[in-house]
Amino acid sequence: MIKIKSLFLVIILLLSITLVACGSIKDEVQGNWAYSKNKDLHLNIKDDNIEMIYNYKEDDVEKRNIVKGKLQEEKEDYVEFKVNGIEGKGKIKVKDDVLMLDEKKFEKVD
Repeated sequence: MIKIKSLFLVIILLLSITLVACGSIKDEVQGNWAYSKNKDLHLNIKDDNIEMIYNYKEDDVEKRNIVKGKLQEEKEDYVEFKVNGIEGKGKIKVKDDVLMLDEKKFEKVD
């Protein structure tokens, strides 16, 4: 009986350590990210704020479009975000230093 209780205690401790070692998804998405197919599209995520920055040329003039939003509720393997001026919510998740914003793949810049 003591062996079963000891084993149960060890399992609980290991699970607790594993959960503590896992960071939050909001922590993983922090930083600057560049779209893998077009380096003119960037994400800057700091705290709960998100900026989508798109640099482009129009009539040989460099221009920049910035859309701001907020990180929302954190789910099991992703965090929801909402961007100003766009209806609905999107999903962000990170795996192997690749950020997926809905279906778009971003790579860490810094």
